[in-house]
Amino acid sequence: MKQKWIKYHVVFFLITWAFNFTFNFYLKIPDGKLFSYTSFFVLDNFFLVSYFYSIILSSQFVLNKIRYFIPFLIVLMLLSCALLSIIPYAFYCMEFAGMDYSHIYFIKMFEVSYMTFSGIGFLFLHKFEESALQKVHLTESLSDAELTFLRSQMSPHFLLNTLNTIYALALRKSPEIYAAISELNTIYSYVKKNEGKVSLKNEVEYLENFMKIQQRRFGNAVKLTFDLSIDREYEIEPLLLSSFVENAFKHGVSMKEESYITIKLKVENGKLDYTVENSDHASKYKDSTSGIGIQNLSRRLELLYFDRFSLQHARQGKSYLSTLSIQPL
Repeated sequence: MKQKWIKYHVVFFLITWAFNFTFNFYLKIPDGKLFSYTSFFVLDNFFLVSYFYSIILSSQFVLNKIRYFIPFLIVLMLLSCALLSIIPYAFYCMEFAGMDYSHIYFIKMFEVSYMTFSGIGFLFLHKFEESALQKVHLTESLSDAELTFLRSQMSPHFLLNTLNTIYALALRKSPEIYAAISELNTIYSYVKKNEGKVSLKNEVEYLENFMKIQQRRFGNAVKLTFDLSIDREYEIEPLLLSSFVENAFKHGVSMKEESYITIKLKVENGKLDYTVENSDHASKYKDSTSGIGIQNLSRRLELLYFDRFSLQHARQGKSYLSTLSIQPL
């Protein structure tokens, strides 16, 4: 039994005993009989407590069979009432000659009914809490499984675009291909080993390696600016910042037209603000995989941060602006 339920049971019995002893028992104790009556009260309630827990334990076996449950309770109450009336009958017979057993049985029926319905109430509350916890655990498990799937979907998608860049370098027989392959190895190691949250510093290093590979491909064709401001240690889901940068290089860079990418990442007082603005050449380079990264990102944010994030992305004239804000816990 969980600690909080132990507290509930203790409070329940203290209130029950205090009320019962004070108002239904203590005021009726004859002079000089306090000790004997109190001893009887303790013994009598010991058996009532035993009955209370026997109700909880035994009812669990027939709880799912409702047609047997109510008859089971009625029979158990009648039999238990008959047994639990023996000690009070014997005690009152010693104190008052000629005590009627049926009178004791009638009074005990109220006590037994009270304990029965209280025990069933506790049982139903406990079962309800267990069901709610199981539902929460199931939801968390499903969320974790979905996050794992989304991350596994994102990793090859991100790596594929990196490989496309290296392939372009290879076609040009660029000497920078060897450095690009080394940077790809660093990226792959990061993707492979990170499953939980990671340091924002590591995520930034990952982005920088990706940008280095892309710059080797495009050279001076793109003006890249990366403004970073972090006032404290910060942890983040891996690959959470990559979609903006990936899309910026994929749809915002042209070898024939002026292109730029401006990245701003700021963490202040536990709040993360992330902005990527780039020139817009999406209509010329649109392909079947467009939008996958953003859809993936949106769903992961919903699972991780619920209503504590803001995600926006839209065209603004000849530029494309993507913003992400994550509120502190």
